[in-house]
Amino acid sequence: MRRVSVGSYTIKINTVEIIFPLLVLIFCTIYYIDTRGLPSRSMLYANPILYMTAFFAIAVIALFSIQIDSTRDEYDNATSSMAGFSNDENNRVMRAIWILLLTMVYLVAIRIQFASATAVFLGSVLYVLGEEDWRILTGYSIVLTSILYAVFVFWLNIPL
Repeated sequence: MRRVSVGSYTIKINTVEIIFPLLVLIFCTIYYIDTRGLPSRSMLYANPILYMTAFFAIAVIALFSIQIDSTRDEYDNATSSMAGFSNDENNRVMRAIWILLLTMVYLVAIRIQFASATAVFLGSVLYVLGEEDWRILTGYSIVLTSILYAVFVFWLNIPL
């Protein structure tokens, strides 16, 4: 947890809880930039989904990642709700670096083949976040990738 003091206020930023919503906002931004030149009729279903996803990511940041206190108190060891993260600062930094590296590789690989890149990315991120059961890693990755593929290709008619 990082602290920033402004006058009599203390802003606490939970660096662990903010990682995933920031990744979601990055993906939303990239998607928005890639699709802003399309005709408005082709974005009829995609825009509301994009805006709601960005809204929920901002809500998660506001509700779980940032805290504003009017008094200064001693450092508290708040426990993260994200499984697998410990309070060891070096461990958190290494996991964040791994997630950022995986995200960069994913952004390149998604241009080559969506389904396999997404499944590998989801499994890798879950593993970095602490999930070790291969059945959960595989099942979650395949099911979520299938849902994303079905929504974009079959429902929205957007080729991936």
